Amino acid sequence: MDLQGLRVLLVDDDPGGLDAAVQALQQKGIQVDRATSAGEALLTTVAIVPDLVLVDIDLGGSDGLALVKRLRALPPTQGGRLPAITVNDKPLTGRRLERWRRARCQGHLTKPVDPVELMALVEGLAGRDVDRRRPIAGVAPRAARKPTYFRERRKSRQTETGT
Repeated sequence: MDLQGLRVLLVDDDPGGLDAAVQALQQKGIQVDRATSAGEALLTTVAIVPDLVLVDIDLGGSDGLALVKRLRALPPTQGGRLPAITVNDKPLTGRRLERWRRARCQGHLTKPVDPVELMALVEGLAGRDVDRRRPIAGVAPRAARKPTYFRERRKSRQTETGT
């Protein structure tokens, strides 16, 4: 897939934290814009409307998942439906995994970011318009891919609602 001209917004409070990711993206002809805070990311998103956003979950003083939720609240013409990939130094589990799902992210990578995994996600999400109401199948983080988890979750919900 030709990714030339694609525009990615990278949000990380550590300016050098995702240099390997930036390098991998730029080698494919992708334009990378950077933001170091949630506020700056919102302003940049509205101004340039990137094709995809790559967000560190642990932004200094704010939360990357909260940022993605705020992006989802924007109108589609201002970036409300752009795909979001999160980055963190540990895998998503438990409560954080649930928050990740509610934020409607499309992918997750652990630091240090593997350029091959990053490019696979970017290629899979390039040009997609995210429907804010429905989950996208097949791009959940590894911890969420176990089929038994979904069956157990569905059973517990049915028990809670009595259906």
